[in-house]
Amino acid sequence: MKKHYQWTILLLLFCFLTGSSLLVSQAANKKDAALYNFSKSKKDTLLNSTYDTNQIRILIIGNSLVRRNHSAAMLEKMLKISDYTPYVETVLKSGASMRRFTHKDNLQGRRVYQLLKNQNWDYVILQDSLKTVFSRKKKMKPHVEALKEMAEASGAKIALFLPWAPQEGHLFYSKKHFPSNEEEFYSKTAEKYAKLQKEFQTLLIPSGRAFHELQKTYPGIDPYCWDLRHPSLEGSYLSACCMYMTITGKSPQKLTYHAGISSGTAKKLQKIAYQVCIMQKMAEVNQVLK
Repeated sequence: MKKHYQWTILLLLFCFLTGSSLLVSQAANKKDAALYNFSKSKKDTLLNSTYDTNQIRILIIGNSLVRRNHSAAMLEKMLKISDYTPYVETVLKSGASMRRFTHKDNLQGRRVYQLLKNQNWDYVILQDSLKTVFSRKKKMKPHVEALKEMAEASGAKIALFLPWAPQEGHLFYSKKHFPSNEEEFYSKTAEKYAKLQKEFQTLLIPSGRAFHELQKTYPGIDPYCWDLRHPSLEGSYLSACCMYMTITGKSPQKLTYHAGISSGTAKKLQKIAYQVCIMQKMAEVNQVLK
């Protein structure tokens, strides 16, 4: 029985890969063609209905990692020039962990509750504090579970935002119970988010991996600002590209919006975002086959 199941999985994978190759080949000459459909929204089954398939509603819950340089606004502009009709709402609080947004005893928690209860959403992006993974007091899992339950009741698909490690030299690396360097911080954070993504069957926006790959591939482009923690303009744009591709399944390499960044630099950032999103998708496929 097990052997029969394994052969069935291999056959389905073969069909998927051969079918994807044909679709990618056919789409190569089409503007804004989706290379991979990462999302599984209700729009996928309503292509022939009167539903406006270009409309997309996104709620981003997080802190200053998203607020800095207004990466949510960058995402909205990327969607607009890609012929979507986007509505992007944010509930952000500097320094906040996800726990804050699950309690109605504060302004942000009440706002999240009202938005999820009273409105329909396509995607809800959850962005937690950099420190939460390593905190002995703050936990992610119960708050992801609570927000996921509310988000799905509103019709939304959850996307976890994988954060980046602070840059070398940040004071985090001298604290007890924290990793001692950037590589360790990133790898442990990525491991934690991968487990949550698998357990709760969410999307995963690989912004942290994009920062990691950018520094190795293009060390002349600094994704951090002066405090070694928050994103520079380039870092925010890179993160917005990751959000864009994770949600739409479309390569950011065709985007003409560069957020005031030089065209050459923007193209490099788009390339990194594309590569890490493809790697994320392949990791998800491999996980299913294990």
